Amino acid sequence: MSKNLQAIESKIEEFYHVANALLQIKERNLYRGTHETFEAYCQDRWNLSPKYVQLIIDMAKERKNE
Repeated sequence: MSKNLQAIESKIEEFYHVANALLQIKERNLYRGTHETFEAYCQDRWNLSPKYVQLIIDMAKERKNE
């Protein structure tokens, strides 16, 4: 495997770590110390739209079920 491919694949792995982290924050209600809703937290903290966050979380859930 080329180093270039490995570097790109590592970015994809990082993305799944981010997706899983967002899922944990949502499931454990860790955002509630600063925000009323998970969507408000994501928008305020990471500038991520609710639709995009849901897509990321769905990907994390799917990967968990593999």
